[in-house]
Amino acid sequence: MSRVDPKLLKSFVVLARHMSFTLAAHDLGMSQPTLSLQIRKLETALGFALFLRTTRHIALTPQGAELLPHARRLTDESERLDRRIRAIAQGERPRIRLGIPAYMLDVPVRNRLIERFAQAHPKTAIILVNDWQPRLLRALASGKIDAALVAGAAVDETPPGQRSYEGLFPSSLRTVLLDRQRIGLLVPRELPLCRTEEIAPRDLAGQAVVALPNTCPPVFDPLYALFDACGVRQIHHAEVNSFAIQRYARRSRLPVVSISPFDDHAGPDDDLVRCFIRGIEQTLDLCLAAPPDSTRPEVAALFEVALAAAAVPQSGASM
Repeated sequence: MSRVDPKLLKSFVVLARHMSFTLAAHDLGMSQPTLSLQIRKLETALGFALFLRTTRHIALTPQGAELLPHARRLTDESERLDRRIRAIAQGERPRIRLGIPAYMLDVPVRNRLIERFAQAHPKTAIILVNDWQPRLLRALASGKIDAALVAGAAVDETPPGQRSYEGLFPSSLRTVLLDRQRIGLLVPRELPLCRTEEIAPRDLAGQAVVALPNTCPPVFDPLYALFDACGVRQIHHAEVNSFAIQRYARRSRLPVVSISPFDDHAGPDDDLVRCFIRGIEQTLDLCLAAPPDSTRPEVAALFEVALAAAAVPQSGASM
């Protein structure tokens, strides 16, 4: 055959990324039967099978694995060409689509990044996409957004069953570290716990602490293991976002697990004091992330601004 339908190739690339008809169809905005039909059409046109299918599992055939990197490059180039054609035809200015978790609304480095990019590149429109981090990561992988702010810990491979953890992101992404904060507690000023620079684990015995959902096991597991060992009474609020949980702790006058830079920054006039726990050194990272193969000049420009806006010294960006 002399030409392959780009739409069919895209379906192949997205299905190969997810290895799930359900997730791939969702990303493509079509039904599973339609996706199955497109894959069969492509296989018929090519003259060989792309996937091995069972009732519970799919895998690439050797021919599919050999074709995939070429199909991915063609699909990426086709999408870039489509965007440029639309921009030329409509007189659009360059744009970049940046994914940001909704709970980062008031994080200082987030606002500093956006403001500095707008100042440095006034002709580039920056489109903000708010969603939960796992959805933003899928949008990043599918090309629906160009870059994203991600928080938590980088992992080489997400363990089975942990796909939806809010605090994990792939280490394969190109990143700039924007902020890094040690986890601890926000403690009401009237409690004895906040009278020392660091809280000794023994002082937590029998203490009630408002806990956060364990959305990032590499970071939170040691803390909650220490809580169990010390006999901390963990209180879990009905709402799962950090803003609501912190508000509940403030009203109840209880210590609450702090995930700065994503919660409020307790200052000298606040009624909560940020305290750390001796022996708990885990940190949460806030990074700007982009796909490893991104070639868009707007993304490169955003990363340059991110290096200048970062709140932590840089040992070297990965882009």
